[in-house]
Amino acid sequence: MTGKTVLFTGASRGMGHFAAIEPARLAAEVLIVGHNRARGDAAAEAIRRNGGSAQFLRANMGGAAQVCELATAVLMRSGQVHVLIHSAGGLLPADARTREGVDRGFAQNFLGAFLLARLLEERLLASAPARLIAVGSAAHRLLKNADIDALIHPAQAALPMGSSQRGRYQMRSYQAAKLAMTTWTYGLARRWAGRGVTINDAAEAWAAPFLSTR
Repeated sequence: MTGKTVLFTGASRGMGHFAAIEPARLAAEVLIVGHNRARGDAAAEAIRRNGGSAQFLRANMGGAAQVCELATAVLMRSGQVHVLIHSAGGLLPADARTREGVDRGFAQNFLGAFLLARLLEERLLASAPARLIAVGSAAHRLLKNADIDALIHPAQAALPMGSSQRGRYQMRSYQAAKLAMTTWTYGLARRWAGRGVTINDAAEAWAAPFLSTR
């Protein structure tokens, strides 16, 4: 991966940070995206201390404005984007909403990734051969039905919920987002077929072999 650029959301800690070490070890430049500057700077510095190339870009993937600013910062760079990895996400509080009123869990687990890929589409296609990797989850298979409208315009915002209700809401939001992510990546693979960009929807236990193929 010498000379390649990897844009990696959710790589400032945990599984994402661990996975980001591998492309850096293979001589790629890693652009780490996270919402916590101190943690992101530390993650990038840890990679650089081991001889890799890394830079931190701050953005909360649950906020549309911040995702747009992130895309602008990436596009202002003269280089290509060879790998885009969507790993940011998690279970957010049931009453968390974006500025637009969208369920923040759904926004952070799916909508931010969708928006970022859309904004960087031309750069990714121009960087071919390239790759987009979305971290999915088998949890979406447990979802009996999905009301996406209820997450985009959640009526629950005004209703008090007990702890068990909040937990069920959080999990439904997470499962719906992962279902949306899987469905979207399959559609994207068909739309970009033959254009030099490989699409992978990887389970949460995915690992470095995806990153070492180019």
